[in-house]
Amino acid sequence: SFEAVFCPRGSDGQPMPLFDRDTGRIDPLVAYVTSAMTNAMNQSKNESPSGQKLVCPKCGAANLANAKFCTECGGKMESGTQTVPCVKCGAALPSGSKFCNDCGTKQGE
Repeated sequence: SFEAVFCPRGSDGQPMPLFDRDTGRIDPLVAYVTSAMTNAMNQSKNESPSGQKLVCPKCGAANLANAKFCTECGGKMESGTQTVPCVKCGAALPSGSKFCNDCGTKQGE
């Protein structure tokens, strides 16, 4: 059931019910924890397992490290693309970028 997978455990080790079956009242603590957990799961689906990103050589968009094509422009990704960190936020940028695509900071020449 949903509660067995997503809800926190009570002191007895059983899943805490998301809502009271008699009154329909939602337990705000269980709802909050459940929401945070599902948000974290959804976010992890959009990241590579190592957290690394690959920068598109055509448009500079960040993509998953194992991407073969860019999610923004559809350009072919090159696994050997040279990247440099942004001078302000550290985001990976294609070598020679004039501005950061994450924070907008002008990069050094």
